[in-house]
Amino acid sequence: MSALSKAATIRGTRSGLVLLLVWASSAVYVAGFVDRGWVPHDEGMLAHNAERTLRGELPHRDFDESYTGGLTQLHALTFRAFGVRLLSLRIVLFLFFLLFIPTLYAVARRLLPPWPAGLVALLGVVWSVPNYFASMPSWYVLFFSTAGTYALLRERETDRKSWLFAAGLCGGVSLLSIVVGLYFVAAALLYLAFREQVAAERLEEAGRGLPLFFLFQAASVIGFLFVLMSVVRSHLGPMELLHFVVPSAAVGAVLLRRCWEGRRRGTLGRRCRELTSRVAPFGLGLFLPVALFILPYARSGSLGDLRRGVFVFPFRQVAAAHMRLPPVETIGAALPYLLLLAVGVRGVGRGRLLVLSLAVLLAALLFWSRTNEVYRGVWHSARSIGVVAVLFGCGRLLRRDEEAPPAAREEETFLFLAMTALLTLVQFPFAAPIYLCYVAPIVALGVSAVAREGELAPHGVVAAFYLAFALWRINPGYIWEMGVRPTRYGPLQVLSLPRAGIRVPVDDRKTYELLVRSVEQKSRGPYIYAAPDCPEVYFLSGRRNLTRVVFDYLRDPEPPAILLRRLEAKLVRVVVLNERPDYSSPLSPDLRVALSARFPHSETIGKFVLRWSEGAP
Repeated sequence: MSALSKAATIRGTRSGLVLLLVWASSAVYVAGFVDRGWVPHDEGMLAHNAERTLRGELPHRDFDESYTGGLTQLHALTFRAFGVRLLSLRIVLFLFFLLFIPTLYAVARRLLPPWPAGLVALLGVVWSVPNYFASMPSWYVLFFSTAGTYALLRERETDRKSWLFAAGLCGGVSLLSIVVGLYFVAAALLYLAFREQVAAERLEEAGRGLPLFFLFQAASVIGFLFVLMSVVRSHLGPMELLHFVVPSAAVGAVLLRRCWEGRRRGTLGRRCRELTSRVAPFGLGLFLPVALFILPYARSGSLGDLRRGVFVFPFRQVAAAHMRLPPVETIGAALPYLLLLAVGVRGVGRGRLLVLSLAVLLAALLFWSRTNEVYRGVWHSARSIGVVAVLFGCGRLLRRDEEAPPAAREEETFLFLAMTALLTLVQFPFAAPIYLCYVAPIVALGVSAVAREGELAPHGVVAAFYLAFALWRINPGYIWEMGVRPTRYGPLQVLSLPRAGIRVPVDDRKTYELLVRSVEQKSRGPYIYAAPDCPEVYFLSGRRNLTRVVFDYLRDPEPPAILLRRLEAKLVRVVVLNERPDYSSPLSPDLRVALSARFPHSETIGKFVLRWSEGAP
């Protein structure tokens, strides 16, 4: 065996051992979060929709689906395999997470040596699913976007178009989870356009003037930015502009610059064939799962229901549930990292003194992060570090000086910058702190793509700091106080209901166990009425919903007389009224009066009012 082959074998063995260590430690650590905590209406929505699908109903056609509907189909299969309970949905999330770990590591290895790549993978783990272990669609967008990124990298390495097809499949499945999967698709298309431009640099000049292909590319990039502005303008403030528009505009500027430099390279036909040879297999992979999903709607004549559910109702969600980013000055917390990037690129401060000083400073910061002010400062730095990395990385790609990396390395960097810039949009329009966790592993990869151009040791210290911060300050808490103050979630107890199997806060356990027992005792038929926004009541009690409504804000309420006729037709004897809905408005006074007259007996249980009548079904 030659020395070169022996070295490659040693590197492969080391990389495999690091992967095994990362995989095993992550699986053991995250397993403790599988049954931990809940947001009642989220869990209820996922489970209630899945149960209705299991009974043969079709999302959007038969009931209001909050997302695209593909994940609901998966959840229905999960109930069939693991039983109809909340814990089953978390089992399937954990299985996908176990596949996500090696994929994340494999992507990081394209950027970094084994041990730094392992650190980045661990960073992505602790900043993601442990913070909210619910089978929400945004987690699957993260998983499939990471897998799609890996497929795009493999295509560049092997020049096999089947990897582009695989990347398209990942994009299609992401779309079937939730429509924000479009952000991965957009980032992938920008990357494929960039690859075509890099390939065109090897072509002969084809004359003077302003070629049509350049006009097409420029119009496409400008159109992309116009659509982006149209999406975010409804809730556009200074911080939203910096987080959601400026990074994508910087990525677009890199693409436009490359378009201009290669405007006279090759003929129109050759450039179009080159671009089509990349986009076509990606588009085919994207189309296939979407077409299969649409087929039942086409057969049942309900494409209009699907269109309204996917492209109309989300605007109601934006109006009812939105949250702005923190004030614009909080981006200052990430600026010290910009200085570190600049110093690292210039090759200054590579000695042990810089690393040691940085380690001492961050260790002190970690200790003082037990205070609310320091905790929030660290959180704000994590929230904006992706913006800083994208802008810095795009600046380097725009310069293209004599120190510019090889074209293949530029392609990698552009891919990660595009993914970071676009997938960060998952935080729009509801920028609750947990939404940072849905994209945090992608941000870690984007930062790594920029940081690898300098000395790795200082950035490794920073990564270790954020890893420790997540382990000690974020993971023990829950989404209610995330980004605000360090807390410890609990105390928790098992929700002792046949359809649960998870640990919830003590007050929630008491409320829902008492409420479900009361519903079971007083309802004599399969149907109840629970509103607004309490799908968990239907699911946990095992009672059916006589309406298509899951969250009330998605559609205008029915007149009380029509609803009462529905209740009478289904022999409903119990209604549950949510006095403190999170998103929808409370029930109208007219409806409350009508329900009080129809169901005269009442009992208050936590935030719910249980009303019932004694009439026989």
